[in-house]
This record gives sequence, C-alpha cells and structure tokens, in this order.
Amino acid sequence: MNYWELTRPQRALLLSLMDQQLWCWGQDIDHPAGNLLLEYGFTRIRPPGGQKACSQYSLALGEERTLRLWGYGIAYVTPFESCYFSRAAFCPALLKAQLPEAVFSNDDLPPLKYALSMAEKQRCQGYFAAVLCEIASYESRLEDRLGTEHREAILSNRKHGLVRHRETLHEWAALLTDQSLHAELIA
Repeated sequence: MNYWELTRPQRALLLSLMDQQLWCWGQDIDHPAGNLLLEYGFTRIRPPGGQKACSQYSLALGEERTLRLWGYGIAYVTPFESCYFSRAAFCPALLKAQLPEAVFSNDDLPPLKYALSMAEKQRCQGYFAAVLCEIASYESRLEDRLGTEHREAILSNRKHGLVRHRETLHEWAALLTDQSLHAELIA
C-alpha cells in the first residue's frame, strides 16, 4: 500500500486505527499488572517536574533505529533523519532537524517537511511500513501474553471504538500484507 495512493476513506480508516492504537497504548500504560509498554521493552522519559506534558516512550529497533511514542504521535528515528506521524493527521512528515533526545509536546518537535519529491516519499513509505510492522508485532505479542480479552475489554470501554480487537488485528495485517507497502528502508 502506497500512502500517497490511499483514497480518502482509506486514509480516514488509517487515521482512526492510529488514533485507536495510541489510545490503547495509553490504556496499556495503566494496566493493573504494570506498564505493558515498559514490559515490552520501551523506555520512558517523563517530562521535567511540574511540566504538564506527555511522557515519551522509546523502543530501540536495532541498526540505530528507534520508535518513539507520545499521546500526540509517533516518530520513526534513524541516525540520518526522522519521520513523524501526527495523531491528528497521520500524514508522514520528515523532520528538518535531528529529533532531540527528549520531546514532550508538539512544540518540542523540529519543523516538519512533508514529502514532496519521489525520494522523500519513498523514504517515508519505508518508515510507514516499519511503523505498521512494529504495531502489528506489539499487538501480536500482547495477544500471546494476555489473550484477546485484554484488548477486547479496553476497546469495549472506548466511546468511539473503531472496531473490535480481532478486526483491528485484521486491519493492521491487511495493511502489512499489501506488497507495495514493503518498500526498502532507506537510511
């Protein structure tokens, strides 16, 4: 799946899935048995004392790549550039400067550069595929550990739940299995 070839309804579905995923991760942080993101391997950086902002969660992916999560978006970070996906729009955008070690709000992000050239779009497409792969991996491992009941219970409490857990896993898998999505990562 090429992000730039998605129809308006497909982009709306992707945006809804991402909003739901970020909401679910927020619920996983408050799990009765402990923070599931930390258990999965993420590290957390809390905002400086007294600052009302989102904690940053980072997952080392190898090859000096990192996935960073906040309540307002996701960044895929390489040694050379970062690609940011806003919760509000989920349109891939390259960051014009290196991402600081600690980011706690949209205002802390470097300026965004939306992909215009074919090369930029190809790099963003690779980052997009990598983010979807990490989401699918997390959800699969979570289901293996806690069963479908965990996510089902969380989604049943969401006022604007998009789809039930099984359908959510199906949607992520469908996005990943589209062969055009698997662009080679360019770093």
